Amino acid sequence: MLLSKSRIEWVDYAKGIAIIMVVIHHVVVRDISSVLYNETLDYLNNLFQTFRMPLFFFVSGMFIHKTVKSDFKLFFKFKIFHLLYLFLIWSVIRYFTVIIPEHILAGSSDESLSSILYVFIEPSGMLWFIYALAIFLLVTWLTSSFSAITLSFVMIFYVLTIQSPVESSFVNNLVQFYPFYLLGYFTSAKAREIANKVNSYYLFFPTLFIPLLVMTFDSPFSNSPTGIFILSCGGILMGIIVSSYLTRFKGLKWLGTVGRNTLPIYLMHYFPIGVLRILLVPILPLPIATAIIIFAVALTGPLIVVRMFDKFKLDWLLKSPFIIKQERKN
Repeated sequence: MLLSKSRIEWVDYAKGIAIIMVVIHHVVVRDISSVLYNETLDYLNNLFQTFRMPLFFFVSGMFIHKTVKSDFKLFFKFKIFHLLYLFLIWSVIRYFTVIIPEHILAGSSDESLSSILYVFIEPSGMLWFIYALAIFLLVTWLTSSFSAITLSFVMIFYVLTIQSPVESSFVNNLVQFYPFYLLGYFTSAKAREIANKVNSYYLFFPTLFIPLLVMTFDSPFSNSPTGIFILSCGGILMGIIVSSYLTRFKGLKWLGTVGRNTLPIYLMHYFPIGVLRILLVPILPLPIATAIIIFAVALTGPLIVVRMFDKFKLDWLLKSPFIIKQERKN
């Protein structure tokens, strides 16, 4: 029996899966000397690394066709400015709520205090994703008339950067994830077609892909440009299949809700993670139990905060002034 779910529903599920993997990544402690370190959690988190952000960028690139064809004024006001606005305002929020307190309480370096001055050169923390989306969208808009040539150069830089990463982690991220954004842009129709055809037989793919991911983990193949790209594409395909299949289960509607709120979750999930890591260690020094609690709060907390934003007219924290003005007109 074929699924007859809408494009938006499975995309929300895919975004929900992607943001869950992102939150897990930031919850898991990767410092072996920490009491919260757990080898199993670290291993599972590393397995997700192959396709966690590629899936996120692929889905982000799927629905930009109308945006790319719009005139520059509308394109900049409602897309580029919106992303840059969010990136800047939340960088400032993070600076005053994370960087400065860390400097005062933990004695971090003076260099961290000046990080706000270089935020557009080397974004801090997890906010690089928002900035990257703005750059990817702008580059795609500028090169839309010769996108095939752009893809060729992007893939060349992709291979070179994986083989020899540059000093800037942000530049590495841009080069290594832009191909998947473009892939979503180029193959959006095919991805929707696959999603609309998904049935139980399609689950054979993730059943085979996951063991392949495990067997090739940390192998020369999985660390090569070809291997990383193939496994990432496989992860994206698995994400499409699984998210489309899961839409048939009413008990998983919450996953769609999470997917529709990836922006506030992404922007705010690191606040409870930082606080709870400190508070829970003395009373619950159990890595897995602590990780589950932190994950649950980090994922659901922003959803509660969003309601507070609506109630107290703080929507300007999640929307640019142009978008708010447009919504009030409508």
